[in-house]
Amino acid sequence: MLISHKHKFIFLKTPKTAGTTTEIILSTICGGEDIITPVTKKDEQLRRNFGGRKAQNFRPSLWRKIKGERFYFYNHIGAADVFAQVNPETWASYRKFCFVRNPWDQVVSGYYMKKRSGKFANFNDYLQSGSWKKNADETKKICLLDDRAALDSYHRYENLEEELKAIFESVSAPLPTELPRAKAGYRSDSGSYRSYYDETTKNIVHDYYSWLRDLVPYEF
Repeated sequence: MLISHKHKFIFLKTPKTAGTTTEIILSTICGGEDIITPVTKKDEQLRRNFGGRKAQNFRPSLWRKIKGERFYFYNHIGAADVFAQVNPETWASYRKFCFVRNPWDQVVSGYYMKKRSGKFANFNDYLQSGSWKKNADETKKICLLDDRAALDSYHRYENLEEELKAIFESVSAPLPTELPRAKAGYRSDSGSYRSYYDETTKNIVHDYYSWLRDLVPYEF
């Protein structure tokens, strides 16, 4: 996640939405006082190669450590934890946004990432295990605060480059001509997510993500 005091925005990073790629791109326009949370060593190297700032300012101050508080800013931090740590004026005045993804496609993407572990025999096995709910629940805590929309805007992963261009234009910065590809290569097919579902499994995901469809009207 990022908090840019330079450009007055807060970016929260949802799972399976090209969040690390977005984070790397946004770090190129951050200043020295901005908050940038760490990513993996491989992605930190990609961030350096791309000209972005490395992780910075994400740990609490010495005073907060002495006081025994254990809050800090981290990768997929939820809206409530950010709200608890920033100045109320910052939360109210900064532009707060994230990227979201068609829920049925997000579940399939999560399956391909977990498939590499050999734990799941097929997609239905993954769906029945309930493991997919972790990404859904993490997305929810990022998007909502007290069961209401926490952020000012929810951008579609499906329109990533177009949405990023608009975000960069809003802070009078040019979008890099080439985007980094962080954490790519998990998914081995290029087919439609729809082929993974039958009517029953489609409805399971439909119902579990009802809160997201209230924010962004995704359809199967």
